[in-house]
Amino acid sequence: MKLLFVLVASLLFFSCKKNKDASIKLLRKEATTNAGSVLINEYVYDSQDRIIAIKQAENNAPLAVAVTISYNGNVASLISHPQYDPFL
Repeated sequence: MKLLFVLVASLLFFSCKKNKDASIKLLRKEATTNAGSVLINEYVYDSQDRIIAIKQAENNAPLAVAVTISYNGNVASLISHPQYDPFL
C-alpha cells in the first residue's frame, strides 16, 4: 500500500508542468475614491523586470510620470514628479 502511494505521489509530482520562465508583473492598478474619482497607476519595467517608472492619472486624464526609478547595483533611486495629490 505504501509503495502504491509513493508511486502515485511521484507520478503526480513529476507529471506537473513547471514554467520557470513565467514572471508575474503588476501592470496597472485602478482604485475608486469615496467621491467617485478613479485613480490609475501604471508600472513600467526594464529588461531585467525591475520597475523603472510609475505613471498616474485621475479619471480620464492622460497618464503622467509620477516616479522614476534608477538602479546602481543594489541601490535604487526614486525621483518623484507629483502632478496632483490624490489624498486631497
